Amino acid sequence: MITIVIPTYWGRRMTDEDKPSDSVFDHPTPLDGSDTLTRCLSSLAKMHTDNFQVVVITATVCKEINQEVMEKVEEIISPFKRGFPVLQFAASDLEVVKSRLEFLDLNPDFFNLKSYPDIRNCQLLVPCILGTELIVAIDDDEVVPPDFLEKAGSFAGRTVNGTRIDGVAGFYYYKWGTYRVKEPPRARTSKNLFDRKSVLQNESYDLFMSKPGRLIETSITLGGNMVFSRELFYSVPFDPRIPRGEDIDYMINSRMLGFKWMMDKELRVDHFPPHTVSSRKLQEDVIRFVYEKRKVELSQSLPGIEA
Repeated sequence: MITIVIPTYWGRRMTDEDKPSDSVFDHPTPLDGSDTLTRCLSSLAKMHTDNFQVVVITATVCKEINQEVMEKVEEIISPFKRGFPVLQFAASDLEVVKSRLEFLDLNPDFFNLKSYPDIRNCQLLVPCILGTELIVAIDDDEVVPPDFLEKAGSFAGRTVNGTRIDGVAGFYYYKWGTYRVKEPPRARTSKNLFDRKSVLQNESYDLFMSKPGRLIETSITLGGNMVFSRELFYSVPFDPRIPRGEDIDYMINSRMLGFKWMMDKELRVDHFPPHTVSSRKLQEDVIRFVYEKRKVELSQSLPGIEA
């Protein structure tokens, strides 16, 4: 069975003020706002295959709204249960799982619903409990094409041309009709590396797309279009210390442990992220790049780790 996992992030009502203790997500849906999850689930209902189940991972910015959000998400997913199996994993379910882990003398600290990497770890844990063979990770602000799952299940966990493929990454396509992200004014002329981030992304995507063949080795993964084989998600967790960019960081961790990632140029989703601007993203980018650089440096001296 293939499990499609979808994190959905929710915030306070639009009239309520954020608090310093709130979890920070890029664009959580306001409790009284228009959701994107319905559109995403509707696209799943149009896929050519029904050999899948869906797990919606519900995260909130604060525990005060947990119950309301859980009820809201349940209301959203309920009509889709007539078409395919879909369940919600929310804060109350997490407490049950953490109690069980503690009973088994296992560390529950890798799992919470407050940060991106720990939410992603829940995306791995729940399918493990369900006995999943393959995890397909998407986000709730996406729409998938009808043949998406057929393509997503083509390579992960298989050997292709003598190469074992453990994880597969796909592309985002945007409403302007391309995989390329929009570049801010002066991004191409700026001397500041972080101002040039979108340019560097596009140059990398162009390079991948220019290579021959459908499958290419990749140094990039996108969290809303990733496929994990059973061997991979049983062996490699997300690093809970990474503040953002947990998708690429996971690929780095996987490769250190000998797992192989490839990019499938035909595996695409349509991505509709809201426009957001935040200095916190820049701060977290700086932290994660320094952290990952040091991680790779340290890995070179550790036995059993591929640098």
